[in-house]
Amino acid sequence: MTTAATQLPPARPFTPEECAVLVAAGIITEGEQAAVLAGKRRFTVDECLAMLEAGVLYEDDRIELIDGELLIMAPISDDHEHTTDWLAELSYRYFGDRARVRVQGSIRLSNMSAPQPDVAILRRRPLRDSRPYFPEDIFVVIEVANTSLRYDSGPKLTRYAAAGIVEVWIVNLRDGTVTVYTGQGSQFTSWEFTQVLQDRGVRISMDGKGRYQDNIFVERLWRTVKYEEVYLKACASVLEAQRGLEGYFRFYNGIRPHQTLDYRTPAEVFHGEQDVVEGDSNGRRCSPE
Repeated sequence: MTTAATQLPPARPFTPEECAVLVAAGIITEGEQAAVLAGKRRFTVDECLAMLEAGVLYEDDRIELIDGELLIMAPISDDHEHTTDWLAELSYRYFGDRARVRVQGSIRLSNMSAPQPDVAILRRRPLRDSRPYFPEDIFVVIEVANTSLRYDSGPKLTRYAAAGIVEVWIVNLRDGTVTVYTGQGSQFTSWEFTQVLQDRGVRISMDGKGRYQDNIFVERLWRTVKYEEVYLKACASVLEAQRGLEGYFRFYNGIRPHQTLDYRTPAEVFHGEQDVVEGDSNGRRCSPE
């Protein structure tokens, strides 16, 4: 269940009558009704689309799917609406036929998350191509924030970054500023990141500046983790994700041979340890990295 401590908006509640409709439509089972009423049942994008067909959800509902939860979006103020219109007009004018501009429509981060940013600049497609837009087809995401500032610049921004969105703008209506987040390694130069390393005596880079060029191997590592572990699983909880990542890194560091290390494992190179196991508990094989 969503709480204030998570910085997430409240989740949309379901009534017993709505649960009965979900059961009749085959979206949930009878045994899942209690979990739905308690706010503990996670939903997929496909299940939410089925709810539209069943008449439980409506296209103009102010909700968005984040990590399987249907979160209630903040009401749109006059300033918010005006700023969104202005940004959309500028985007149309600047991009023209080079991209598609989507205003307050959904994008697909995964089968468990489909947020609705205020403006999204998308790869242009033929008119009849109605497929959802995934991160690889999204150029820029813009969030206009006032009462939702903590959510947009916190949990929601984190999920955009984890999905691989290359550029996110946070338009802060409270102080009239725009913050641009890009995938050029800026996260590695933030105080929150560098201070953790410095406190543990870790050198950030050869010259101490922590530039994004110095983190090419980190970028490659996390790209591998996302495509081989994160994107393949729809974890229902942080604990489940943590256990999956722990298993993956045991495999990555102790089992898989790396081409750049002369087909040895990182554990063998850095700690003198060698694991002769050919696969981990998840059935991964040892194709070289």
